[in-house]
Amino acid sequence: MSGMGGHKCLQKLLKLSPEIKGVVLNGYSSDGDFSETLSWGAAALLSNPINKNEMVKTVRMALDV
Repeated sequence: MSGMGGHKCLQKLLKLSPEIKGVVLNGYSSDGDFSETLSWGAAALLSNPINKNEMVKTVRMALDV
C-alpha cells in the first residue's frame, strides 16, 4: 500500500463494502491510541511484531462478530 496508510485503506474498503470486517495491522508501534481506527469500523487491530497464532485468533474473532 505504498502511499496509503491503513486508515485510508480501511475507509476506501468500507465505502466499497460497508459490511467488510477489516483487520488493520499497524506496522509502527503498539503504544498508540487506536480507538480512532476501531471507531472507523475496523473489526480488530494488530500491531507489529505479531505471531501467526495471534493473527489467526484475531481474524477468527473478527469473522465471528
